[in-house]
Amino acid sequence: MKNKLIIILTIALTISVGLNSFLLMNNKPMATIPTNTVSGLQKQQTQGYNSNDFIVEKNDSNSELNNNATYTVITTTPEQNDADNSAELNLLIAKAEQFFSAHLFSEAIDYYSQVDNLDELSAKRIKGDWLAVAYQWVNQNQYSLVSNFLSEALNVQAYDHDWLLLKIEWLKKNGEIQQAVMVYQDLIRHAFDLEKEKTWTEQMHIIATQRLLYLKQQQSWSEVIKFCATLLAHDANYVPYTLAISEAYIYQNDAATAINHLDGIRYNEEYQAQINSLYSLIDAENNIAHAIALTKINEHFIVDAQINSQQDVALMIDTGASITVISVSYFEQLQNTHSYEKFRDMTINTAGGDEQAFSIKVDQFAIGGYVLNNFEVVVMDLPNFENADGLLGMNFLKNFKFNIDQSNAHLYLERL
Repeated sequence: MKNKLIIILTIALTISVGLNSFLLMNNKPMATIPTNTVSGLQKQQTQGYNSNDFIVEKNDSNSELNNNATYTVITTTPEQNDADNSAELNLLIAKAEQFFSAHLFSEAIDYYSQVDNLDELSAKRIKGDWLAVAYQWVNQNQYSLVSNFLSEALNVQAYDHDWLLLKIEWLKKNGEIQQAVMVYQDLIRHAFDLEKEKTWTEQMHIIATQRLLYLKQQQSWSEVIKFCATLLAHDANYVPYTLAISEAYIYQNDAATAINHLDGIRYNEEYQAQINSLYSLIDAENNIAHAIALTKINEHFIVDAQINSQQDVALMIDTGASITVISVSYFEQLQNTHSYEKFRDMTINTAGGDEQAFSIKVDQFAIGGYVLNNFEVVVMDLPNFENADGLLGMNFLKNFKFNIDQSNAHLYLERL
């Protein structure tokens, strides 16, 4: 279909060229001079004409020059040259506009470039008309037309400001904000005009900040980090980008990287409140990161522990118990995976009276990554003990500065 349309337009334009040429030829003065009358030609040249203004046509059918041959000399005046140039320009403009109207953008841009070489004002008018139409396409969601047109235009003029601004609007309408920001960066790099650079930078900041706010609301922290990395590579000194990437790293549990970014702006007075807020958030997140989640059952808290990095055990925290205890039934499960020998016999004082028990030593006992080696555990009957496998006693907790956050069900441990 495209080829047929090109052929039709070419035929129409060829007819137009033929008519223009015919009219121009009929308006040119004609003169006939003998071959040997060189002085006549020289005389005409001395009267203000250049040899390029003559078209010499041989009038005889002989292939060799002879004194009887005559030549037709067609002279052109400066006014006629202007008319020729004007006709050529009008023809190129007509071709550019016809191909654009037919959505044959490669051919349209080619003729537009030729117009631009001959007359910048005419090219500027064509561009203005095309941009007005293209922005209408954007508003009407005719994205394929905009895409095809921009592809051809930017292929010829890759850093033309008008084409790039059109592309930004097209990308924004498509929701491709990150790509629009990258086009702004291209614009700014090739601005060579401080006022334009300032304007485009402000516009870029607006759409980038809106995008970051959306990603933050979605808690898409990895996307925030990726987007900010692109922004900071171009605009490293824009503090809001640093604040955004720092916050994202905090929520990604990477406080060290967040602090590294914040330390570079920590004395910025304009954003001091936001900076201090993020440092406080780091402290809070660090506490959560080192906290051990508890399960609350009635008024008691259950913590998960590991024996020898293999066996999980659920223990109820009992700060009144001097030693950690596991039930006989749980000990029997342990024996299926590892043989434990009795360490010592013990008498345990309970609310119901003294109970006979024994203890074992485990190579490693861990809670939340905090590990004690060669750890003693008591084995005894725990009747009516359904929600846990035993008790976590002070022989573990005394090794740490500990705190139980009952509201949030967290156990905080810090080595002494």
